[in-house]
Amino acid sequence: MDSSAICRQLSGWKKKIKNLPQELKIVQFIVLAGYVTWLNIAPLSFGDIEFFWDDLAHASCWLILCLSLRLALPRRKFIYPAVWLFAYSVLVEVVQHFLPYREFSMLDILANGVGVLLALACIRLMKYAD
Repeated sequence: MDSSAICRQLSGWKKKIKNLPQELKIVQFIVLAGYVTWLNIAPLSFGDIEFFWDDLAHASCWLILCLSLRLALPRRKFIYPAVWLFAYSVLVEVVQHFLPYREFSMLDILANGVGVLLALACIRLMKYAD
């Protein structure tokens, strides 16, 4: 598949998503944010997973959440909501420090930031897909 076909496909998805009611876009972000928060503070045990997979999961999770936020807040200057989302990810990580069954990790914060930055890059690329 060449790059022009990918751009056409992205453009088609963008048009379909734009036609969704704004309330639905907000609700999907709230539900997803609640789920991500639960995943980060619930007493879940994944065993001894490797750091790479844990960091990849963190980056992917916050990338998807940031894209979801972009749908909920379709504004020109998206950098501020993205910064607030990253700050929220740091807060969730700090909360983990006080939970006996979770632990604080700077690497998780870094992975969260990478996810948000990748989402910002995707948003920028989608602008050029039109």
